[in-house]
Amino acid sequence: MELWNLDSVVGNSISETYQLLVNLVPHFHSPVLDLNWHKNISLKVYVFAWRLLRNWLPTKDDLFRQGILNQDSQHCVSGCGVTESTNHLFLDCKFIGSI
Repeated sequence: MELWNLDSVVGNSISETYQLLVNLVPHFHSPVLDLNWHKNISLKVYVFAWRLLRNWLPTKDDLFRQGILNQDSQHCVSGCGVTESTNHLFLDCKFIGSI
């Protein structure tokens, strides 16, 4: 790992700082990063997809973990009785899936 030695006299350029940060971050392929290249996607859709892929949607199980909802309020909005999570809403829920 490279350490950043700030030049106290001259300083560092933005380009040097960017290159340092790019080299520190491990490179990996992610669908989230690929969305940056599709400029035809509206901002709302982009933000939703980004949050969905990072599991950052405010589902009831997430709100329970944050202490916002109580345990009895975690059930899916469709009434199927399962805990509402991102996976359940987008992959498993028969009612939501039919919509």
